Amino acid sequence: MRLDKRTERKITKMALWIGILLPILPGILAMLIGYGGLPPTAKDWSQLLLYYLGFAFAMFVVARWILQWICSGFRLDALIGLPTIAERKFVEEAEVPPGRGLIYFYRPWVNFRIAAAPVLYVDKERIAVIRAGTYCPYFSSPGGRAIYVWKSPASLALDVIAGQRYYVQILPEGLHFVARSVSAKEGLAEIRYCKKTG
Repeated sequence: MRLDKRTERKITKMALWIGILLPILPGILAMLIGYGGLPPTAKDWSQLLLYYLGFAFAMFVVARWILQWICSGFRLDALIGLPTIAERKFVEEAEVPPGRGLIYFYRPWVNFRIAAAPVLYVDKERIAVIRAGTYCPYFSSPGGRAIYVWKSPASLALDVIAGQRYYVQILPEGLHFVARSVSAKEGLAEIRYCKKTG
């Protein structure tokens, strides 16, 4: 499965951090146990730096490949509670009822805090639990709507027009989740990998 550019960027960033931090761990452990000096395999500090850069690059390549493999749906996604390729079947609503607007709430499944299950509200109405890799269609009456996720300090103001379709992305931000309005192009590109909640 071809991954979208947003997912590729997140994978690259995560793999980069793994590549940078993982080679440092043996040095930290050595400091904790009181070992000083160079490793037995390194003749001087310049050689140690070369070892580090080589190992960091190798870790980056391997981590990126593994993350791409997981995100492409090769069975490991099921081990961490993500929908499989067969389950990722976004079905677009054929019609919008007269006098209503359609809001698609979705949460990309390739994301941090995968196990969290935030509750979504429109005004004071509880709509759904948005888990990673799920979406929820909501038919709203026209007018201004306040969209927020439980415990989030901020809300999204959305002006709903009858007959229109909207895409709202749910993303982690710090310790909370926030709602963000996205374009139809971006929304359709990401929501197609989600399954309907419930």
